[in-house]
Amino acid sequence: NAQGEKHWVKYHFISQQGVHGLSNDEATKIAGENADFHRQDLFESIAKGDHPKWDLYIQAIPYEEGKT
Repeated sequence: NAQGEKHWVKYHFISQQGVHGLSNDEATKIAGENADFHRQDLFESIAKGDHPKWDLYIQAIPYEEGKT
C-alpha cells in the first residue's frame, strides 16, 4: 500500500447462480452417460443468454498476521 505495508490478499469468487451438488449415485450415472455434462450445461446456458456471474470479494490480511 501507500505506506509500504505488506498484506496477503485472498480472493473470494461467489457464484450468483448458487451451488448445486449431485449425490454420488447421480454423479456416477451422469459421468457414465456424458463425461462433459458440466461443460455442456455451461455452454447451453450461455447460448440461451444465461451467462454465469460471480461476486468478487477480497480479504486483506496484514503480512505478519498471515504468517501464523
